[in-house]
Amino acid sequence: MLIHGGEFVLGSNDNPNDLPHIVAQTDFYIDSKEVTNVAYLTCADVLGCTLPSSLDSATHKGYVTAPEFNFHPVMNVSWQQASFFCEQNGKRLPSEAEWEKAASWSATNHTKATWPWGDLFDAGRLNSDEGGRGDTVAVATFRDDLNGTFDMAGNVAEWTLSLFKPYPYDPADGREDPKVTGDRVVRGGSWAQPQGETSTYARQSVAPGTANNMIGFRCAATP
Repeated sequence: MLIHGGEFVLGSNDNPNDLPHIVAQTDFYIDSKEVTNVAYLTCADVLGCTLPSSLDSATHKGYVTAPEFNFHPVMNVSWQQASFFCEQNGKRLPSEAEWEKAASWSATNHTKATWPWGDLFDAGRLNSDEGGRGDTVAVATFRDDLNGTFDMAGNVAEWTLSLFKPYPYDPADGREDPKVTGDRVVRGGSWAQPQGETSTYARQSVAPGTANNMIGFRCAATP
């Protein structure tokens, strides 16, 4: 999905460490869906991606390779593995600013949404802990988000390019340097997390070598 550039509001009043501020963002593309098992396995077969740290999910043995889960999101991949996949496909991980703009900002109304569909939480619009599913669902199981994406809230949390650094957000301060060591920002929350972790502005700090059954990713690209 093409997300047009312009100023938007990053952050929220819910966390004193992440107060809202205006960020200018250039045009970018972001994948409409989370990267699936079949897409990741194709990269492993053809482009040199390494397999996830576990082939199982929380409740399914052989989750990664079983055909019935082809279109479920890949998980158990580290930040480095996610970055490599995106690079091999001519893309990159989204910055956390790009991710939040795609998830929350209505270019038409110039308004920010708490969840990718609006300001009222609806357990029927995402796969979070409230749904009690205990595992992932196929990508795009739920209705599309406000900017044409799917599953920006729930299903799997998603790696971003960004280092976890304090706000205000400044893309020139080194936080978008993929070579710098440090924890990276994960966004969107997962099937195992409650609604507060699935908001469009919730940030999680995760060591880049982490690979677990709650974190996946989607890619982005510069036009």
